[in-house]
Amino acid sequence: MANWKQNAPKAVDAPSDSSPSETNHTPASSSSAQPSVPAPQLALSHDLAKIVEVAQEKGSFTRRDVESALNCGPTKAKGLITELLGMGIIASEGSARGTRYRLR
Repeated sequence: MANWKQNAPKAVDAPSDSSPSETNHTPASSSSAQPSVPAPQLALSHDLAKIVEVAQEKGSFTRRDVESALNCGPTKAKGLITELLGMGIIASEGSARGTRYRLR
């Protein structure tokens, strides 16, 4: 019986070993979540970085603002905006012709 009791805590220790690693993983992802915001900005292409710059200068911007800043057409501007939306760097407000974008 004494051996059984000694084996039981070992079985309990195994899950507790995974719990600290999960616990250690959670703060690591929390601390990495803070640096992950600047990291995508550093990895942005020239065009995406220019859009972020426009957003910082104007506060909010339209697709036409992007077209003017990059000297590009509406299709490219919309594609770049969609990419930034997908990355979570910008958010949209309004709809259709009234759509404006801003930094998150």
